[in-house]
This record gives sequence, C-alpha cells and structure tokens, in this order.
Amino acid sequence: MPDKILRDGVLERAVLGYECVSLTRSLDVAKYFAVMQREEYDETGGVFVFRRADLINAGYDLVPFHDTLFGDEARDEQEEQIWADIPLDTGLLLRVDRFSFDLDVPSPPVMKSESASPSL
Repeated sequence: MPDKILRDGVLERAVLGYECVSLTRSLDVAKYFAVMQREEYDETGGVFVFRRADLINAGYDLVPFHDTLFGDEARDEQEEQIWADIPLDTGLLLRVDRFSFDLDVPSPPVMKSESASPSL
C-alpha cells in the first residue's frame, strides 16, 4: 500500500467508515495495522511518519479519537484524526517504514500511557 500512496502523492482520507486520515503516536499500534493483510494492495504495509508539530503548524486540526468498537483496553492507542487529505509534496512526510505482510500479525497492543512517544 505505501507504493500506491507514494505514487499518488497524497495520503487520502478513508472513503468508508470515518472519512479521515487516522494517525497514532504509538509505533506498536502503527505496526499492527501496517502488517494486516489487504488483498487489494501490494505486498508490503507501511507506516508514514510525520512530526505532529509540523502537521499542526501546517494548519491541520488533529482531533483526539477513541473508537469504542475496540473497548476501553485500546484507550491508550493515542489516536488522532485529520479530516483532510495530506499531500506528500509539502515536506511534512519524514519517512516511510515498510513491513511485509508475511510477518505474524500480533494481537492488538495494550498500550500504556507514555509521556515521550513518537509523533506519527
């Protein structure tokens, strides 16, 4: 999937469900979702890394979010939503970490609050 996003030059909002770009500050959560098999995409998953402060300075509203579908155990996922597409030619994208779908998909991580977490 990262190849298609990079080719298109934009991280687009979802077209189903919550029509936003969902972000997390937890690398474990990002990796979990990156390695989930998706039939319609290429053979690797990816984590797009942004600096949170840069997104805010660029005018994006980061809206804290907790999907109650996952229950309270996922409350520390540190999820935020942006209700807009994110063009990748703006200098906001720091890097893309790629992960193979053939990795064992771990259980969703149970997060602990972290005071110094990576900004994704």
